[in-house]
Amino acid sequence: MSVDDIMKSITAGLTGNAQKDIQFLRDQIAFRSSQENGREIEQECNRLIFSMLPTETKDRFTDLMNRDAKTWHGIISEADLNMSHHNVDQVIQILEPVVSDLYQLEQFFYLDDPQTEYHNFTELFEELLYRELSHSELDYKPVPIPFCALYSRYSSALFEKDRCGDAAECLEKALRWNPVDTNLMFEYAECHKASGNLDRFYQITLGVCEVAFRPESLARCYRNLAYFFAEKEQWDVGASCIFMSQQYDPESEIARNELEYIEHSSGKPVSDQSFLKFQQYCSRYNLPMGASDAVLGTAYSYGHYFLQNGRNDIAKYLLTIFYNLTYNEDVKAILDGLQ
Repeated sequence: MSVDDIMKSITAGLTGNAQKDIQFLRDQIAFRSSQENGREIEQECNRLIFSMLPTETKDRFTDLMNRDAKTWHGIISEADLNMSHHNVDQVIQILEPVVSDLYQLEQFFYLDDPQTEYHNFTELFEELLYRELSHSELDYKPVPIPFCALYSRYSSALFEKDRCGDAAECLEKALRWNPVDTNLMFEYAECHKASGNLDRFYQITLGVCEVAFRPESLARCYRNLAYFFAEKEQWDVGASCIFMSQQYDPESEIARNELEYIEHSSGKPVSDQSFLKFQQYCSRYNLPMGASDAVLGTAYSYGHYFLQNGRNDIAKYLLTIFYNLTYNEDVKAILDGLQ
């Protein structure tokens, strides 16, 4: 059956009682979620649900959609200010009702469909990398509401209150808006680390390695891996991961502290580390060796594409990402010529 035919059969079951009809439509969404056209049906049902909401509720959602960037910036700044003063309860009080409404708003207006995806990428490379990894050919629509920033702030406040499960759930919502945001992924990993789920922490960290495109992000990935192996008392693997982290962030105090922890806990000096030794651990544990092929390939190929099309500003931005991860001399020569 086509979506139109399915929706006709669904609407035939409506009674005119808003409360009952909303529940009926939600049941239909759940029932048909695994069907071929489940996402389109969900979208149409949510539009019907929205039309049945009380006027006050609809007005509240409309207000959210009409807020400008300055208004959202004010909310985020207020939350950041309170967090910097450790007023965590105040942050929750500010953001909880907003986040609750935003999640409902997503269901009504911002679900992906067979033609369109909605995202909150923070910079061009994230969008290019996402398309490279997802192979998506759908139209991409940026959304003016900063879902990621709001969900992230709220999750940080929940984390500070030791509500790690709720924080992780909130970050999952944020990652739906930007699946390649390394900061969100690191926060998500920390929630599982704090909950004692080290295996999940490890798997998320490996996922971050696939999309990390700045040296400091890769360094943090390797520090996370070092923590995991140290907790497993695989001291030399942990030390080797710290060695790799220092290739990308040589001044990191966190890395030095982790090495001291490994030496103290193992009761012996850390052995000499090298790329060759780390390569051996890569083979044994399937660890990443530097930035992923997807990251390097995206930065390099699109950098040259924009260079050939006269967009030197974008080419410089992308090739700088590539160079900072590789120190490739040929790319450095190109960048020097773009100064």
